Amino acid sequence: MGLYLEMARARLSAARFEAVVRAVQATCGLLAQGHEALVAAPGEGGLNPEKQREYLGLLAVMITGSLDHRVVELPGPAGVRGLAVIQPVKGRGPAGNGDGPGDAGSGGQWQTILRHGA
Repeated sequence: MGLYLEMARARLSAARFEAVVRAVQATCGLLAQGHEALVAAPGEGGLNPEKQREYLGLLAVMITGSLDHRVVELPGPAGVRGLAVIQPVKGRGPAGNGDGPGDAGSGGQWQTILRHGA
């Protein structure tokens, strides 16, 4: 977790980093109380696309305890794009032979763990 936070702090301005961390803390609080957590769309007082990516990435680390994920764009109706966090399916290599997760471009199997938008 510490490594991911340091990488995010290096990528973002101080204000953006603080906004992302606050959003993740609020989401974790909601989830701990059994509520759903939604990210508002840009223009609705929500996070801009850059912050949404960071938010989803940090939330994935909080949920899984792993840095082994990717944030990917999803095409949606009417040109609206969404985001998803995917992680490799454990024990399934690129050829499905159980030798590890492979990478996103190798044909390995991935599962969606978080989704926003489309």
